Amino acid sequence: MDAIYTYRGAVCSEIKEIKPFVEDVLKKIKKYIYDEETIFDLKLILDELVVNGALHGNELNRDKFVYLNVILERSSITIKVVDEGCGTINHSTAECFNSEKCNGRGLVLVEALTDRVVFNKNEVIVLKHL
Repeated sequence: MDAIYTYRGAVCSEIKEIKPFVEDVLKKIKKYIYDEETIFDLKLILDELVVNGALHGNELNRDKFVYLNVILERSSITIKVVDEGCGTINHSTAECFNSEKCNGRGLVLVEALTDRVVFNKNEVIVLKHL
């Protein structure tokens, strides 16, 4: 399991900073992944996870950061996002479909686009097979 590419970075919890941050990460990943559908999926995953960390985890506190680690291997990509918030207590996709007040629809999208999602307080790790 040798990594083809690894990335470690952070962005402050300000919405206007996230788009260029994610675009920069994707630009680097595109050197290794040529399939546009996969790139589109990764863009959605990264956008949702980083925005979620900034908005819900760090409550848009500009002094707090969202940290991103990406490990690209031949047949998979692992994405780890950590914020500086208190973390979630529980995550249930069923709640999103049974409540009009759900804020977790982005995480439902992430779950649909990945093969595995692990929530651990203020950390989300996703695995996507390529």
